[in-house]
Amino acid sequence: MMRPRSAGFTLLEVLVALVLLTVFAVTSYRALDAVLVAERHARLETAGWQKLAMVYARIEADLQDAVAAPIPLAAGRPGFRAERADTGVAGFSLDRQLPDDQADGLVRVSYRYVDGNLTRLAQSSLRAQAEGEAPPPLLDGLERAEFSYLDSVGVWQPDWGAIQSGQLPRAVAIVLAWPDGRRLRRVFRVQ
Repeated sequence: MMRPRSAGFTLLEVLVALVLLTVFAVTSYRALDAVLVAERHARLETAGWQKLAMVYARIEADLQDAVAAPIPLAAGRPGFRAERADTGVAGFSLDRQLPDDQADGLVRVSYRYVDGNLTRLAQSSLRAQAEGEAPPPLLDGLERAEFSYLDSVGVWQPDWGAIQSGQLPRAVAIVLAWPDGRRLRRVFRVQ
């Protein structure tokens, strides 16, 4: 006599289903991991570009409010002065007009590239620097930074020295380079 077949799955069918489920789970995990790694990379890249945009906005705001020379000229200090890379420090300093609601009227602002960092020093932070505190970098991890200045006849100058004392450049070009080969050039109009 034959037994009636009972309803259910055989052991082989259950094992095949488990193997398929495992393959599906591993594939899904790897796909999810790839998406999360890409999202993390995109988030870091976006944060870097946002930081760079904020630095550029800060430089642009300072240059838009630059004054040629303070009146009276403070201890012979020019309103705008550049520092060359061959001195170990590259950058520029300027006197910036403050908004009407702030006291003092002018503030001295310096942008400097030293040892892979681009920093901004304002008159108020000069006291902290004199006490030995290094200013926090605006940008770090740079390979180099180059500055050039557009004179009144439309020629880019690598320096802005005594000849131009009391004058502002028409524009400032800043080239930033990173160790990974990225290189960005941005031109800022002065006033």
